[in-house]
Amino acid sequence: MNISLLVLFFGLFAVLYLIIGFVSSKQIKTKEDFFLAGRQIGFWPLTFTLVATQIGGGMLLGSSEYAYRFGYYGIVYTLGMTIGFLILGLGFAAKLRSFNVSTTAELFEVKYGSVFLKKAASLLSVLSLGGLLAAQAIGLKSLLWGMGLQSNIVLIAVWGFIIIYTMLGGLKAVVLTDIFQVILIISVFVGVFIYSLGIEPTNFFTLESFSTRQSFFPDINIFLFLPILINTSMFALIEQDLAQRFFAAKTKAIAVSAALMSSLLMITFAAVPVYFGMKARLDGISVMKGSSPLIPILEKMTSDIVLVFIVCALGAAIISTADSLMCAISSNLSQDFDFSFLKRGHLAVSRAITAITGIVAFLIASFFNDIIGMISGSYELLISCIFVSIFACFFKKNLYKLSSVISISVGLISFVLFNYLSVNLSTIYSVFFSGIGYFIGDMFVLRFNLDRQNS
Repeated sequence: MNISLLVLFFGLFAVLYLIIGFVSSKQIKTKEDFFLAGRQIGFWPLTFTLVATQIGGGMLLGSSEYAYRFGYYGIVYTLGMTIGFLILGLGFAAKLRSFNVSTTAELFEVKYGSVFLKKAASLLSVLSLGGLLAAQAIGLKSLLWGMGLQSNIVLIAVWGFIIIYTMLGGLKAVVLTDIFQVILIISVFVGVFIYSLGIEPTNFFTLESFSTRQSFFPDINIFLFLPILINTSMFALIEQDLAQRFFAAKTKAIAVSAALMSSLLMITFAAVPVYFGMKARLDGISVMKGSSPLIPILEKMTSDIVLVFIVCALGAAIISTADSLMCAISSNLSQDFDFSFLKRGHLAVSRAITAITGIVAFLIASFFNDIIGMISGSYELLISCIFVSIFACFFKKNLYKLSSVISISVGLISFVLFNYLSVNLSTIYSVFFSGIGYFIGDMFVLRFNLDRQNS
């Protein structure tokens, strides 16, 4: 690979992103401007930024790695997220927008009348999103290692750049860069994908070739992938980085239509990393532990110049998810907790929290290598604890604080216990027992005629 050309392109992108961050910062006057872009995001910007939150290290590097190991089952992560987006498009996105809040945790104050629950839910959300952010740092490390750049200085420099422009421009900068990044990612990868399919002797995705090609991979029980499928689809309904975008949409109709369009774009694009991951295995390409097969297979197939564009697109994919998560975590901490004791302006505190968030996630990532595993575990924590309580907000009129307290407590205990015992489908069991806890709370409140706010 032409490293000099790659560094030049990365440098140009860095300058562009920093300019966007700087210009966006001039238009930010309030926390709502910083975290919700003034609630003025239209259809196409919302669609692009929703897609950008998902086409990151998990989808490209993680899915290709799973496809390298398990074949066509590598699509399961993106399939789960697509199902979640479809559910959002069928009405949940509009409902989220109608709540008129800034964070998912704020629902616990608005709907359940509990500041304590809001803070508890916010902390759980931060822990979960922090794991996802760390997964993007793992993806960035995997990308650089796949290029042969095993330098901590380069890794720190790239991650530091992500922190800086996100800290400057907030969600508005994130959305603007997402538009550019999604166009770059789709153009580059779809172009190489179509070229590769054109020179394949047989159609890679026909039913006839499915069993033939899958036979080269280990015989895996499909039910082992259900946790990833379930976790990703359920998480889409409650995660802050997606909800933040729906909260920022101009209207409920835009939120719904953007969710549906995003699901279509994602499931279509999912064929790309699965194809290249499987092709790397079938072509006998060996992959170093902790690295994705995506770079080695594309390096074999393309020229130096094309490979530079591919690496830039991969970097853009990771950045597009990382900046989104960074902004979402900062949103939770800045808006759900009181930092007035710092005696600094709201924007200064928000930006400082964004920077600290990025640094902590980077440090956590240095201890892990499994991208999909990190993502799935992060999903499971939040789903187990708060899914039932938030889901109830969509359908119930009378919501009781006690019900949510019991539900979250039981969900957290179930999450710890089932993971300690390595129980398969632990998320399903955790949500089930969390739901039972919620039902018991409701029955207790109604039986003793307790007031909703003091239950």
